[in-house]
Amino acid sequence: ESFGVKDRGGFYEETGAIRDVIQNHLLQILAHLTMEPPVGSDSESIRDEKMKALKAVQPLRPEDILRGQYLGYRQEKGVASDSRVETFAAMKLQVNSWRWQGVPFLVRAGKCLPVTCAEVQIRFRQPPAVFGNQPPPANDFRFRIGPDVHIALSAQILCDGIRMTGKTQELVATHCDVASRMGDYERLLTDALQGD
Repeated sequence: ESFGVKDRGGFYEETGAIRDVIQNHLLQILAHLTMEPPVGSDSESIRDEKMKALKAVQPLRPEDILRGQYLGYRQEKGVASDSRVETFAAMKLQVNSWRWQGVPFLVRAGKCLPVTCAEVQIRFRQPPAVFGNQPPPANDFRFRIGPDVHIALSAQILCDGIRMTGKTQELVATHCDVASRMGDYERLLTDALQGD
């Protein structure tokens, strides 16, 4: 998020970025990405597959976690002057399943970052060098799920000219109908009222 804790300093002192965002929201996204196809489209079938995916996440080691604070956090109302609560956290997760064995999942969340968004980026393996000595950069695929929705594919394309050189080009498809979308908590409450 591009903003700080605003008037939620006391709350953030109790939770931090890991408990506020990662253990809730980002692990839900990870579960959706890594789960096997559910046997049905009902919420229980989906929940069961997400639970299997989360159970396959390996325990974290200290070297897999990075924590930090944005400058000025300790001056926020409700924050201790010697606070060690993280406002930024990054983790490297491993999912121990046949499909995801050896694939690192890098998860990060924080306050006072350059942009506010929820985004998944998939970086493909770097291809070998075909022309010249240097291998081209890896292609990637990313999809942003909030606040706007877009899908982007970056790939190496051949530059014009005599030399066989490439450059990265990104193809983006955007759907930005934020006004008609329900907010996250609005959707959650609506689902709860409907018994889902």
